[in-house]
Amino acid sequence: MKHLNLRDMKCILLNVTLFFLAITSLLAQPAIQWDKTIGGNSVDRLNSVQQTLDGGYIVGGTSYSGVSGEKSDSARGNGDYWIVKLAADGTKQWDRTLGGTGDETFSTIRQANDGSYFVAGYSNSGISGDKTDPSNSGYSDLWILNLAADGKINWQKTIGTGNNDFMEDMEVAPDGGLAIAGTSSEIFFNESVSNHGWFVKLSATGELEWSRDYKVNFNTMLLTSITLAPGGGYLLGADTSGNEGIFGSYYLIRVSDDGTTLWTKRIRGGASNDTFTNSELRSVLATQDGGFLVGGHSRDGKGLDKSEDSFNEDFWVVKVNSNGVIEWENTIQANDRENLAGMQMTNDGGYLLFGGTRSGVDLDKKAVNSGLLNYWLVKLSNDGTVLWDKVIGGIRVNYSVDIAKDIVPTRDGGFMLGGYSNSPIGADKTEPSRGSEDYWIVKLAPEAPLPIRLANFMVRKELDIANLAWQTDSETNSDHFKVQHSTDGKAWALLALINAAGESTKSTTYHYSHTNPVAGDNYYRLKMVDTDGTFTYSKVEHLKFDQSISVSVYPNPVTKTIHLQTADWSKVKGVQVVNNQGKTLYSSGNKPSQDINARSLTPGLYFIKLTLADGTETTRKIAVGQ
Repeated sequence: MKHLNLRDMKCILLNVTLFFLAITSLLAQPAIQWDKTIGGNSVDRLNSVQQTLDGGYIVGGTSYSGVSGEKSDSARGNGDYWIVKLAADGTKQWDRTLGGTGDETFSTIRQANDGSYFVAGYSNSGISGDKTDPSNSGYSDLWILNLAADGKINWQKTIGTGNNDFMEDMEVAPDGGLAIAGTSSEIFFNESVSNHGWFVKLSATGELEWSRDYKVNFNTMLLTSITLAPGGGYLLGADTSGNEGIFGSYYLIRVSDDGTTLWTKRIRGGASNDTFTNSELRSVLATQDGGFLVGGHSRDGKGLDKSEDSFNEDFWVVKVNSNGVIEWENTIQANDRENLAGMQMTNDGGYLLFGGTRSGVDLDKKAVNSGLLNYWLVKLSNDGTVLWDKVIGGIRVNYSVDIAKDIVPTRDGGFMLGGYSNSPIGADKTEPSRGSEDYWIVKLAPEAPLPIRLANFMVRKELDIANLAWQTDSETNSDHFKVQHSTDGKAWALLALINAAGESTKSTTYHYSHTNPVAGDNYYRLKMVDTDGTFTYSKVEHLKFDQSISVSVYPNPVTKTIHLQTADWSKVKGVQVVNNQGKTLYSSGNKPSQDINARSLTPGLYFIKLTLADGTETTRKIAVGQ
């Protein structure tokens, strides 16, 4: 027997520890409860999502669509605000298009204390459409509206400096007014631009109370985010750049309730390939200990305040205390490009990072992309350690992508993810696109273990039947499965209700056969329901049946030669013979013959699978005799 030395024992213990950490992380990942695609016939880009006081959701973005899909109102100009109110299950309740004849770019939506909605962005429209105040000399100004609970306009304000003014983020102030973080861009005669931060405080009725400008020496500053600070006041997050060899560093401004600066903090990474720092701050979050989490993405190498190299572009998060002193920081490394969109606290005191990823499995990224660019969730512990990561997205077709924009907690302990997508149905996306880009929201369950852990879900053709099979690893308080079918991936019909095991710690397998699928597209999914009525969905599986071609296989049984006959053999691009274990015993390549030698086949049941020119498949059974 070989004896293990101390080094071997340490390696084994490390591997065992990593194994159990991986299992724990897998168990902790939140499941997708449902998702919704919302859009018109053109480009619709979501930028903000909020849960509402009635338990539903309100989403907002910029739309270029006319009346179509979920959009019930015509376009006003070259881009409008588009607000959509949803029920708790994602069902649309109403939508509202807001704009003038120029360009409107939506930024943020927040619910007021009285149940109305603050809607904000920027506009260069004159008096036209819904806009009652002109913008300044064709430049863009902040355009803020208050909408009633049914979407009607209560009031609106256009606010500007005489420069190009841009809205980035806002929060409802403790007094019920609005605290707005934006940027004013001053254009000089030589066409050079100087950007400075612009912090605006409005009353609950939209009256301007005060504003503050922020500059750092001769640097450009872009205010990108704001959060209410513990103990009162605000923390503003910014990007700074300028002539001192620093561009794209994080910059924090802690201000009092009246906008007085209390302290500032610059956070910088090491030198990147062009000898400058290059980090972009995108989110600030107040933490339970009175400090703040600061997050964005960075191209910087290690150095200065950054302890790890970035690879192309990675998430970079920094934890500071109430005075801006750095407590820890972490670069979430992957091998391509990642962009952070937002961050939230989790119930266990950790943090959830949300953004987009293009990377393969490498470094801190363990989850596999389903498309070119997908949503990416990363869970951190309270001290910044990566616990798990999860990719959520559609499939890649040409250049289809999923763009992450916002994450908010929900009352049940889960999260709502918001962004926009042009991906078709597939992977985690259960509904097809409406236009070139659509709003895409994803509701996540709480991190607690699911009553049903679905190991796999498969749908296979057999002749003209769709056979569904799924397997669970374990079940706790599971009640039943609803097998659902759709022909367009949007409207779903119930095929069957199958009772679940209820309590099980071992693998359990279920089957269902759909005996009459339609000609063309057939989509299938499972709705997995717990005893208390909570539920989650499986991924969507797709089959396509072509019943326009009739294929004869004879003789049956056969002993020597299998003959295949159809009215138009040119439609057949491939033939395979498969045994009842799924193993392919014969493949024709791209020049299929109508006659197949059966002498080498042992007696038994086989399947003849024909691949047609349009990519669909049809299968026939045949028995081989003595």
